[in-house]
Amino acid sequence: MNLKEYQGKELFAEFGIKTPGGVVIGPGDAIPTAVFKMGEKVTIKAQVAAGKRGKAKAVVFVDNKPALIEAEVKRIFDLKINGLPVREILIYGFWEVKNYQYLAITLDRIRRCPVVVFCPEGGVEIEETAAKTPGRIKKIVITEAADIKKLGNKLGRGLGDILVRMYKLFVAKDCTLVEINPLSELAEGGYIALDAKVVIDDNALFRHPELEKYKTDDATDLEKEAKQNNLSYVELDGDIAVIGNGAGLVMATLDTLAHFGGQVANFLDVGGGANAEQMKKALTIALKKSGVKKIFINIFGGITRADEIARGLIEFKDEVGLKIPVVLRVVGTHEAEAKKFLTAAHIDFSDDMEAAARKVVGA
Repeated sequence: MNLKEYQGKELFAEFGIKTPGGVVIGPGDAIPTAVFKMGEKVTIKAQVAAGKRGKAKAVVFVDNKPALIEAEVKRIFDLKINGLPVREILIYGFWEVKNYQYLAITLDRIRRCPVVVFCPEGGVEIEETAAKTPGRIKKIVITEAADIKKLGNKLGRGLGDILVRMYKLFVAKDCTLVEINPLSELAEGGYIALDAKVVIDDNALFRHPELEKYKTDDATDLEKEAKQNNLSYVELDGDIAVIGNGAGLVMATLDTLAHFGGQVANFLDVGGGANAEQMKKALTIALKKSGVKKIFINIFGGITRADEIARGLIEFKDEVGLKIPVVLRVVGTHEAEAKKFLTAAHIDFSDDMEAAARKVVGA
């Protein structure tokens, strides 16, 4: 469960992590009078469970004047961020700070333990920093909870205390990520979390009835359409549409494409036993996303029959047309029949997932 910023900050406050506070409003709400007492400038932020709000111009700093605030609030409520509508906005005062840093605790699934991630340059996407100056990012494996404060103090002055509080939150709420970006040092001393990203392990939600209030039905239009058609679909921001059968296979496909430099546009699982009609629906939804330039279909036939997938692809091509490259990897149940159909329809296919992944990335 991916919490919105203000929800994460509520948990921060519960564990003694200082935040700017503020007020949350919905569409059509009047600007509370408390906003106009927040100082000369205010911060206005869209609240969606998605990143890249800054790039979407959904985080702004404006003079504390009613007309300016109302205009920005109206503009932000009209936005969609990564396909998600803005239904809530957080407004808080503008804080004078000495610096911006990045601090997070997440899971290292290879080592099977939590890891601290720190960068002295915060306020930007950590992925960009990792690509441009990877040496600036420090990763420290947490092996003993008793060492948390020492680890934090090694990173910077006074970080030990806040890292201890983050770790307590991480453990107590069964988090997979607790991130502050930016974490800022105040001119008068101490730190403040100007942003919050908290992700809770869905498998542990039964232990946390207090988090029920944070559940949301936020989904993009395409995600809702897929759900109505019994398809598992998550919208991402790349240009390679991915269709596969089985969540594990699709996740492995995403990892393989990323390994070879590809950027995926979605996660789409047609599920076990998918037939030709479901395949056609999957293609329809995958191609509705703007920016899709190629398709990778990865089928390992078990319950799902490879010939049904092939028939769905061929029928879609004949009825709708395909104007972008399609790379298909197909093996398993009724594989021979599928390949016979595909050959007759002049559609290329491969037996090898890595070879197919390389091909679609280079297409």
